[in-house]
Amino acid sequence: MPDSLKARKGLPLALPPLLTAAFAAALAWYYDVYIDWKPALYPFAIIVAALGVAALTLLALWARGERKRAALIWKTALSVIVFLAALPGLPLVINNAMFNLLFWQQYQQNVTGLLYWDVTYWQKANPWVSAASWGSYRIAGDGTWFYPGMALGLHEPIPSLRLKNIADGMEDYDLLYMAEEAFGRAYCLEKAAQLSTALAKYMSDPEKIEQARVSILKDLAGR
Repeated sequence: MPDSLKARKGLPLALPPLLTAAFAAALAWYYDVYIDWKPALYPFAIIVAALGVAALTLLALWARGERKRAALIWKTALSVIVFLAALPGLPLVINNAMFNLLFWQQYQQNVTGLLYWDVTYWQKANPWVSAASWGSYRIAGDGTWFYPGMALGLHEPIPSLRLKNIADGMEDYDLLYMAEEAFGRAYCLEKAAQLSTALAKYMSDPEKIEQARVSILKDLAGR
């Protein structure tokens, strides 16, 4: 085989890790330079390391010819990067509808899990007193989905309203798969497309999400 042909065949194998590294570098610049979020570099380093492992796994699967599994890993990694860049950490400052909508988007993209860096990050501030979990209200509540129950004399964490919205989103995710079994995936994608056409293009109106949910439930009930 000519060397030029080998090079062309090897290039697609190298592209995913290279693109992952480029996206990670851009995200690091965004956090460190654009909003000066230096305390976040430690958890960010963990995220980058995880993406690096994903890229190596993807490369190995691709080389073995397991293209579908490799494509799923690559799509998941891209979803994580794009979501972090657009909505860092699911903080308080974003619309509550996004906590539901994320799971509609995951259904659209065939993403089967959600990895979040922390849910009880109380080191920078007492969450009962201040939501500035990183010393800044621009990302208020990031890493804090639970509140310490000790302040109320309880030996268990107290769930936040955001966590309850996330639970609602997980139920919507299950609902979409129930509807898929009944009506097919095209039906569910059509419903989801009414709310989101891309990871960064979505409806932020909670009533629209409720309407889509009720519409599916009515269709299921009327079978």
